[in-house]
Amino acid sequence: MQMWFSQYHTANVKLDVRIQEQLFSGQSDYQKIDVFKSYEFGKMVALDGEIVFSDTDEFIYDEMVTHVPMAVHPNAKKILIIGGGDGGVAKELIKYPSVEHIDVVETDKMFVDVCRRFFPEVACGLEDERISMFYDDGLRFLRRKHDEYDLIINDSTDPLGHTEGLFTKEFYVIVTKPIIRIWVRKNYTMRTLYTLLYFINFCFTHIVYQL
Repeated sequence: MQMWFSQYHTANVKLDVRIQEQLFSGQSDYQKIDVFKSYEFGKMVALDGEIVFSDTDEFIYDEMVTHVPMAVHPNAKKILIIGGGDGGVAKELIKYPSVEHIDVVETDKMFVDVCRRFFPEVACGLEDERISMFYDDGLRFLRRKHDEYDLIINDSTDPLGHTEGLFTKEFYVIVTKPIIRIWVRKNYTMRTLYTLLYFINFCFTHIVYQL
């Protein structure tokens, strides 16, 4: 019997991936976490039924999320990653000898533990001595910080449930004082991108978009 994982985009659209076996399934305090071994993409992890990354495409997300802002920033030494519990962004950041310290703020400890178990080649980024791990809400963590970071990378999931606070006016005002900091995210849906642009236009009066 064939096994398929289905990710529903709308009532009429879905993505199907043929699965060899399910390696893990668990419910944390925040979300449902599943790990599958697929024929096409290798191991892949899904949160609440949405694929986050796989063995095959992880590098695309994490390299772009990391190296674009690092190429633009003149001298990022202290960096904050909001989300990033899989360790992929940290894995790319620790390649820079100039980076002195990285704080990773991830809400869901179970997600981190699952990634360390099933994706050690990605989660190895969390083992560097420059990394400090915090299990906390990203917005709540930022409220306690004042101009401590050279670079903030928002690596959260779509704005549902425990990540909704990262798509509010308060969040964008905090991360852009006193200067505009650079942040990016890997695989937002079109709905999320629309929400993001709405809040940016709501918070700021002068905006320059560069593609």
